[in-house]
Amino acid sequence: AAANNTSAIDIKENNVRVEGIQVQLINSGGYTGCRAIQATGQDALSVINVEQCLIRGTLSNTNSDGIGIYLNSGYISSKVLNNIVYDFINGATANCAGIRLAVGGTYQVYNNTVYGCYEGIRADSSVTITMKNNLANGNTSDYTGTFDVTGYNISETSTSPDTSFRGKAV
Repeated sequence: AAANNTSAIDIKENNVRVEGIQVQLINSGGYTGCRAIQATGQDALSVINVEQCLIRGTLSNTNSDGIGIYLNSGYISSKVLNNIVYDFINGATANCAGIRLAVGGTYQVYNNTVYGCYEGIRADSSVTITMKNNLANGNTSDYTGTFDVTGYNISETSTSPDTSFRGKAV
């Protein structure tokens, strides 16, 4: 990150698939609003998928923030599948998450591993999410927000949407 509000990959198109890449977001300058992968759909038919990616954060200034996968549009219909996202944390900054789903949208979030982040998977208000088989572990808060449909989502903390899969350290 070289300035506030920058992204390594910033998608502002419809119908995009990001698959099988490795991204490292380095933020040592105290910048805010930084993302490894950010997507903002442009119309109501927008489909943006992030699949099979390895995404790492390196946040070293106390004011630095960062998000691994940030999907931000009421127009998005998205799948977030089979990703590993880790190390989006910095002591004093709360705006760090592995996966953040924001501003409306419809999301399918399956088979992701999120580790060592401030927030593992965060869902803002007014989003529709189907989540299955996710592992959020070693985060300050593994799951944050309200999740509509859930199945087999594991957390080390007491935040899993699935009450029988809370407190499961791996």
